[in-house]
Amino acid sequence: MDWSKAKSILIAIFLALNAYLAVTIYNSVKENSVSAENIANTVKVLNERGYTLECEIPATVKACSLSYENGTMDVSFLKKKLLGSESTPISDDRYVSGGKTLAFLPGNGFRYSNEAPSGSVDINDIPKVTSYALNFLKSLKLPVSEFYLDEAEMEEDAIKLVFIGKYRQYFVFYNRAELLISKKGIVSLDCRFIEVKRLSHTTVKFTPAYQVLLRNFPRGKGGTIVSIDLGFWCPYLQQTKTESSSPPLWRVKMKDGTVRYFTASDGSEFFPAE
Repeated sequence: MDWSKAKSILIAIFLALNAYLAVTIYNSVKENSVSAENIANTVKVLNERGYTLECEIPATVKACSLSYENGTMDVSFLKKKLLGSESTPISDDRYVSGGKTLAFLPGNGFRYSNEAPSGSVDINDIPKVTSYALNFLKSLKLPVSEFYLDEAEMEEDAIKLVFIGKYRQYFVFYNRAELLISKKGIVSLDCRFIEVKRLSHTTVKFTPAYQVLLRNFPRGKGGTIVSIDLGFWCPYLQQTKTESSSPPLWRVKMKDGTVRYFTASDGSEFFPAE
């Protein structure tokens, strides 16, 4: 065998393979990316329309859908965890124990309050109080893979923290936990959730964030955009359905507290039913 010739052939094959992979990766990135020029032009247009951005416009896009089910709420566990071993029912879905109250709500939700928490929390240290809140949520054993801090606001002698669900790099907007925490601990918690099953890729048309902004933020109103996030709404399912899927949404938050949602398929505004 002519090893020199064979070696040359193998090198040629490897070079061709590497070139093919490089082109494939480049095309994949190109198909799922927005050019820096488009983003820069969008920022310029928005500024001319009276909008200021305190966040980046997402450049990479991937079309996918999220499969989910309602998940299971362990009522007995939550009652014992939040109220202790003894609690008194005051209605079909509401229980009390001392100064603590727990109410189970439609749509896999519950509301907890404690008139006299007895712990110690440094509410002025955002990382510490966030960790405290996340550990508390984790102890409830909810079927939520991850909670992400979305808002933090001081309220007299307490701080309000709002978390939303996250699955991999996507937000699950329906999954939400709002806590009011004083220097002595958890004063109240409002929570709701669904259970994520999997992500599925799809060939449905995807509208990049910059196009959504150009279509839906005209001249005249103005304001400051503080975040642009990609995620899913995933509404609670009626009993006739056990599993469903949700298309992606863009969420745009303004500094004045306004939150708007847009479908990622065509960029039209979406109004979720709370």
